[in-house]
Amino acid sequence: MYSANLLLLAVLAEDGVNASEFFDEGDPVDRWWRCAQLWRSQFSEASWEAFTRTLSLERRTLDGRLDRTWDLRIGTREVAPGTSDLAWSLRMPSWGPTAYHDSKGVDAADLIRRMSFLCETDGQQLLHALSPLLHRLPDSMRTYRIHDDQSGLSAAHALVSLMCRDPGHPDDWDRRYHDVLSVLPYLPFEDCAPVVDVLARHLVHDAARLPGDTWHRTGHAPGREELDDGFAVLERIPVAERSPEVVIGLLRLARELGRDDWLAEHAEPMLLSLGIEGLGRLRATDVDSLRDRVRDTALRTALGSIERVWRGVPEDGRQPSSG
Repeated sequence: MYSANLLLLAVLAEDGVNASEFFDEGDPVDRWWRCAQLWRSQFSEASWEAFTRTLSLERRTLDGRLDRTWDLRIGTREVAPGTSDLAWSLRMPSWGPTAYHDSKGVDAADLIRRMSFLCETDGQQLLHALSPLLHRLPDSMRTYRIHDDQSGLSAAHALVSLMCRDPGHPDDWDRRYHDVLSVLPYLPFEDCAPVVDVLARHLVHDAARLPGDTWHRTGHAPGREELDDGFAVLERIPVAERSPEVVIGLLRLARELGRDDWLAEHAEPMLLSLGIEGLGRLRATDVDSLRDRVRDTALRTALGSIERVWRGVPEDGRQPSSG
């Protein structure tokens, strides 16, 4: 408890101190972690709550092209919680912008084991919330993107960030889409399909609301990169294992982006791969954009049946009279 009291006095006297100054050793962040664990075990619940509310931590990085050092500024001024920059937390050695998969990075199974072993309530709540992601996409925890400003994130963060985007601020969406697209090529093959599924589902609805410079920055026509990347991943998945939602999502995206040339080339073989059950997920508006691009007789009949179900159109094509 002596060191905790000493730290509190130093912070109040100096209006904040650096961890490197207080501990005076090569890895002040590691020393901070060890001391914080010790203090936590000695404080009562109420005292620990008061201690963590009194002190604030500001994560700092001193950059050099040959070396980087990490430090903590400990003070009493309120700062944003330090959860957004994974490059700081994991001491990422790479310089951005870049994306990569690190086979020696965070192992989801080991993370679950270590946190579960402590039986700590806060940690258990986080594990419970993230368990579907950790079990289905474990390698998303060790596939990373580093931005121009050298901040980093994992593929898991990029995916959750996209799904939880603020509908009232579309100006922020393009960054979230680019984060997911940048890590997608580095994910293991078996992780690509569910990520593309999420990407296609959201992009279909968001394409028209994305800022104009989203497309200009790519140097391509609107949506070309996203659509072509999604289709490239789809082709790597065996037909029997493809998600109907991904196939239909790509077709809808092409329609929204006016990619008639793309639909003329890909629509019919993609529809044929769906089967009867998959075709049943189409809507009447899908039929409107796809019918003229289909030559297969059985497929055209199936599309006609879908339209009749949705719109009540008789087989002779006449609209039912309202009288």
